[in-house]
Amino acid sequence: MLGSASQPCQHRDYLCTWIDQVDTTPNVDVPPALLGVSMKQFESKELVGTKFYNPFPIDRLDPPTFPAAQVTTHKPTKITHILKTWVIRHLALKLKPIIAVMKLQKQGTPVPESLMAHCSTIVIGQDGLVEAARGVVWDLRSHHPDGHFLPLVFDELIMSHLNTDAMFDALGDDYPDQSLRHQVKHGALFFASLDLQIVICPHLVSLGGVFKLSK
Repeated sequence: MLGSASQPCQHRDYLCTWIDQVDTTPNVDVPPALLGVSMKQFESKELVGTKFYNPFPIDRLDPPTFPAAQVTTHKPTKITHILKTWVIRHLALKLKPIIAVMKLQKQGTPVPESLMAHCSTIVIGQDGLVEAARGVVWDLRSHHPDGHFLPLVFDELIMSHLNTDAMFDALGDDYPDQSLRHQVKHGALFFASLDLQIVICPHLVSLGGVFKLSK
């Protein structure tokens, strides 16, 4: 219409500058049978009988199997009962620049590139744990009344501001993706068969602006 000489428009030149800004990608969601059909033809068989395709189909998935409770006879009372000495020294060395960066971020102070250059991802495999502590995810935040550290409790309630029980009930048993539904209530799962590792990554520089929100 804007390119038609027979249709002069007072704001033609201005509106033409917006042509490249118009997103026409939603047009691909229109069934081919309806392309070019006039909206005046409401009785058209194509308009009445053609089903619109779902651009966001939901996979039908069964409820997932959550990991069983961890069982161990090991009762570590200090970090050396979990990690080998060389690992503790390695962590202390590698964590220093990361902690220094986080302190500057917390203060809102620019982080020098020279300091960021010393930060690197830390990865510790099972060979870095003492033999009795291997194969277990340890929760150093919790202690048994006797004083030893405990394995992480996988079925512990999720700390969330969302009403996960209400979301679980709202989705219902008929929702196709039961895997998602159960993870909303019981916690997210990473479906990968990998060896247990300790992985510590340096924070993004952009963390500084929202440090309090990210803690």
